[in-house]
Amino acid sequence: MISSDLNGLSNIVKIFKALFVAMSHPLRIFCLIPIISTLLPFCILQIGELAVSLTQEYRDSTKNRIQWKQIRETRNIVVHNYGNVNLKIVWAVATYDIPELRRFCDEQLASEEQANEL
Repeated sequence: MISSDLNGLSNIVKIFKALFVAMSHPLRIFCLIPIISTLLPFCILQIGELAVSLTQEYRDSTKNRIQWKQIRETRNIVVHNYGNVNLKIVWAVATYDIPELRRFCDEQLASEEQANEL
């Protein structure tokens, strides 16, 4: 893995920390508190930006595990409809899709770390 992809994945992992702070509240609280309900779409937007910054070669080689195009499209929806984003959909993305991406990033980074130790 080249360094720009490694850095991109590392930065995505950093965003997970903020994202999981927002998700530590129940959905009904999440929807009622503006600072919390703003944080989650912003994290999804950032993940989309970082995903786009990964090399095309890396995205092509891993597209069977992660739907990079869908991540980019989700980012576009958040950016272009920010004030009208359905928080229940954002919550669903964060609950079902983000954990899969986190596992993938953790696995990729651990694999790269092991390769560097050899």
